[in-house]
Amino acid sequence: MGLGSTHLEFLKLIKDKIKDNSENKKLKMVSAGYPDIMCQKDHLTNLFGDQCVEGLKFRDDSDKVIKWHAMDKIMLGVYESYEFFEKIGIELTVLDIATLRGGEIIADLNAPINIELEGKFDIVLDPGTVEHCFNIAQAMVNFLSMAKIGGYIYHSNPLFMFNHGFYNLNPTFYNDFYVDNGHSIAAIFGVKSYSDETRPYFEDKFSLPYTERKKIKNVEDSGIHVIAQKRSDKYPKWPIQTKYKIFHKSKK
Repeated sequence: MGLGSTHLEFLKLIKDKIKDNSENKKLKMVSAGYPDIMCQKDHLTNLFGDQCVEGLKFRDDSDKVIKWHAMDKIMLGVYESYEFFEKIGIELTVLDIATLRGGEIIADLNAPINIELEGKFDIVLDPGTVEHCFNIAQAMVNFLSMAKIGGYIYHSNPLFMFNHGFYNLNPTFYNDFYVDNGHSIAAIFGVKSYSDETRPYFEDKFSLPYTERKKIKNVEDSGIHVIAQKRSDKYPKWPIQTKYKIFHKSKK
């Protein structure tokens, strides 16, 4: 999973919002899939300061990683994500169905997560994973369960990407799951990603209504970014889509 400029900009905003961060405590973040840092040095230092890359070296398998992301003509290499996040005050844990980059905890998000991971993380990052989980409802429960109360869940998934995964996802999917269960939505927006000869993964953002219908042009290969905040440990119920809740209320 590749983290572009938008991911890192919003991870910084989340990091800065968490109260524990003001006490200089290291934050705990879990990512569903190893998050390759697909940003160049100047963008990273602009966001987090020069110290975020001091002493960091590219991964030994950088050539393979950037080729897999089709960035081999743009990027020189990728930093080790565990080390990068350590530099900015975040302890990274990675879950995956197999060992791909090293250090992953093996977990299948189609099934309930290990109870030892519940309520442990300030940030739960879905960098493009939930759409690949056939049992998507259980995967969403897992993401929510791993966050601390007051912690944030950050999803980056396809809005419209043909055969990218099992699912393309609408804003109402996230809004109704989180809000119906007493949590809050901090942001929902669409993203079109591009690459050119100088920059990988730069994005055009566009607004999205949370639950209303809207016609949007030129959404091919677009993504949706959602930031939710956990408010309780209550086990979630399955939501009814907002438009049908409104419809049924109008018929009473």
